[in-house]
Amino acid sequence: MRTLTVAIFTAFAILSVPHFALSQHAAQPQYKNGDWWKVKTEFEAKISARNDGCQDSYKEWIVKIDAQGLANLFGLNELKEVSATCDAVLGWVFGVNQSKALKFPLSVGQIWTHRYERGSGKRTVWVEPQYKVTAWEKVQTPKGTLEAFKIIGTSQWTTPRGDQLFNNWTEYYSPAVKAIVLSESETVATKRKVMLLDFNVAH
Repeated sequence: MRTLTVAIFTAFAILSVPHFALSQHAAQPQYKNGDWWKVKTEFEAKISARNDGCQDSYKEWIVKIDAQGLANLFGLNELKEVSATCDAVLGWVFGVNQSKALKFPLSVGQIWTHRYERGSGKRTVWVEPQYKVTAWEKVQTPKGTLEAFKIIGTSQWTTPRGDQLFNNWTEYYSPAVKAIVLSESETVATKRKVMLLDFNVAH
């Protein structure tokens, strides 16, 4: 009887564990021809009214995967798609560019760092962001409620002039979407929120 009781309790405990814990990780996504994502960005300049580069050329963006597996970026201008090039926007969608690097497989509790060079010419500095996957959460988006890994990122660096700068961000990566569904970041000069509006992906 005691053995049966233990077996029943164990089975109940396993069934009570969230499904992400059973799989333990999110594998490296495999992108396919026809996958696409639409995102909207909200930008606030805390110091000046100027924009923050190519990523603020449009408020809405679409990323499409072509037959060669390449990501093609388009800014939305009055519902018209305009071909664009902007590494920062791809980082919002995929969580990966020169200054950002998700490390797969993802799992709660995972910690890692990434190193990249910031600046140009002789006036460059090395920045080493730190990342931590802190939770598996449900995120409300215009596309509905999506389950995602919550990732906290932080970085600090000193410019060649001696200024102390920082970048803190929180992003949510959804395996079902194969992309970031929500990202919020803040620097000395800016605050930004990027939200997934729509998507279509094959698995």
